[in-house]
Amino acid sequence: MAHVVNEYKQLKAQSSELLTEVGESLISLVEAPAPDQEEAHAAIDQQIQSFFQAYYELRKRHEQEHLSVAVLALTKSGKSTLINSFLGDELLPVNNVPETARISRILYCPSAIDPEPKLELKQPKSPASCTSAASSASPFDLTRALSGASNSSDTPVEVLRGAQQIRKHLQQLNKDVRTREHQHKDEQVLNITAPLVVLDSLESGSADLSGIRLCLLDTPGPNEAGEEGLKYQVERLLDRVDAAIYLLDYTKLKTSEEAQVLERLKSINPCLVSRLCSRLFFAVNKMDQADEGCGLDDDETRQYVAEMVTQQLNCPNFKLHPDQVLLLSARNALLARLVLANRADTANMGRFSCISFGSFNARSSGGGSSRSPEVLRDAALYMLHGSGVPELEKRVLGFLFEAAAGVKLVATLDDMGRLLTEVGQMVRVWSMLLFSGKLPLLCVSVWLSWLSTPCCSTILLRHQVGAQH
Repeated sequence: MAHVVNEYKQLKAQSSELLTEVGESLISLVEAPAPDQEEAHAAIDQQIQSFFQAYYELRKRHEQEHLSVAVLALTKSGKSTLINSFLGDELLPVNNVPETARISRILYCPSAIDPEPKLELKQPKSPASCTSAASSASPFDLTRALSGASNSSDTPVEVLRGAQQIRKHLQQLNKDVRTREHQHKDEQVLNITAPLVVLDSLESGSADLSGIRLCLLDTPGPNEAGEEGLKYQVERLLDRVDAAIYLLDYTKLKTSEEAQVLERLKSINPCLVSRLCSRLFFAVNKMDQADEGCGLDDDETRQYVAEMVTQQLNCPNFKLHPDQVLLLSARNALLARLVLANRADTANMGRFSCISFGSFNARSSGGGSSRSPEVLRDAALYMLHGSGVPELEKRVLGFLFEAAAGVKLVATLDDMGRLLTEVGQMVRVWSMLLFSGKLPLLCVSVWLSWLSTPCCSTILLRHQVGAQH
């Protein structure tokens, strides 16, 4: 995994260098001698301004670009527990009532930079003030939701630090949504920064994760309070995410609730589902409750889910293979990582000990407090490996850095190619004007020499090859 991350960083750095060269090349156009004719001069200035605007927008997208993963599930399938296991902390509330009524965006921040999760609370603009800016503007900004760019009109109010403070705040927000009608402020995406265990472990090894921008998107399920009011925003997010994890509940397979298993996907725009199929990961949670479930063993579960998903999604050229279905225990993964990070409270340590050492041994040893740190660590590592979560993380991250990241980088190169093609076309038009005597020779010769620079030639060639294929 480390070599894939490092290769992605190297390619992104090379793309950044090319972008810098493009910017420097555009600056050289500004420095070119201007024609004497006032009308021609104004036309050239206007065209150059449009090129710079396109360049700065491209650069901004490249610098703010994130690799994003959405997590989808029905209520009480363990979605919040799974995300908490990725974080190695009890950040998102988990309860017997639906606890996800707002879209949350969790941006990776290495623990070496900030070991505590952080939530910045802002006061969004009111709907009335939004209409004065642009009548067609939506209160939900997709680019900001994926990139983390702040809204200059939002006023910072408070910063919450630590999993406990953030969890209590989210619980209160969710409680409010369940007890009233949908409001404008419910559409505000909650931006949280937090470490991710798997990326922190890579950074402690041979991978350099400085500059890596990755986010998790936690969206309400179709049977959660407030989801209907956020349905449009959720669909827009899903259309742009690089990967999505759909979590199924083992205890609901082959039951009367099975008809709802894929309701989340089937209720979405069919065209969107078709596009999502190539970047969907299916996982079956609560495998630790196999004794209470449908009676299927591991292989039978994978086969059953693969056939059910393929049939119900009914997407052309899509067939889910049993090997693509991952079996998980998000609860066990979270408990193991809490113990490994010394964050397990008395209750969680008791649950961990009951699972690892049996209920009798757990009670007789004081919930694990009398066991040596080495024994607890070995038991936690064994439980984590058996939870299936590390394998899910490996597959999703592998896909992100190999496939999704490659698509983003190629798109950046294509955008650069399109920009330079437009500049090249303008230069050729001006060269025609030269031969008609409408522009001075020195002005056009500078522009033509710019078009033949190595930077422009390389990107234009890449753009032309991409257009052919």
